[in-house]
Amino acid sequence: MDGVLFANTDGEADTVVIAITGIHGNFYSNPFYFNFGDTLKAGGIHFVYAQVCDAFGEIRTRNVRTGSEEVIGSWNERFSYAA
Repeated sequence: MDGVLFANTDGEADTVVIAITGIHGNFYSNPFYFNFGDTLKAGGIHFVYAQVCDAFGEIRTRNVRTGSEEVIGSWNERFSYAA
């Protein structure tokens, strides 16, 4: 899973905000996450902004648990399959 961490300078925070892009969304086409991340970081809050394993459609891959081939993508994301 691709993502970006905005952590405050001392490396500690009482609060962490995690944002995961929506269906067929990706952070390459959304520059606004910098504003959220920088603002939250300045307030002492860690911010994780991530996208699903394939935020651009679907791909053929191998299931890390079963070894079987399958099609994954933002239309059928299962976090339990992420390695």
